[in-house]
Amino acid sequence: MSGHRITTYTVTYASWRDGADEREKTSTRSEDWDATPDTDAGDTSPVDAAVRRLRDDLFCTEPSTWPDCSPGATWWAQSDPYEHPYTGELTEVTAHLSGFTPDQERAIYTRLTTR
Repeated sequence: MSGHRITTYTVTYASWRDGADEREKTSTRSEDWDATPDTDAGDTSPVDAAVRRLRDDLFCTEPSTWPDCSPGATWWAQSDPYEHPYTGELTEVTAHLSGFTPDQERAIYTRLTTR
């Protein structure tokens, strides 16, 4: 695994219970994703690999900081967390970058927030 990584945290919450102030957290798991460029996917840099992984694989395109990137502090979340239609369980995924330079983090931020 390269020095460029994306660590995801997947948290699942129970459905809303009557009278509850918040949902009960039922599980948490983490997973490391490699951000090594994949030339078959068109990546030419770790920035390309991270943008592709965040956008296309993880659907994490909402930054934790707005309107500017804060290298080392900005993390990414799904814009539309999954709510199970029958159980009401909610699953949220956040993605955190490591091993990227501040300039690389700014480039990722720009590419994911420019519509």
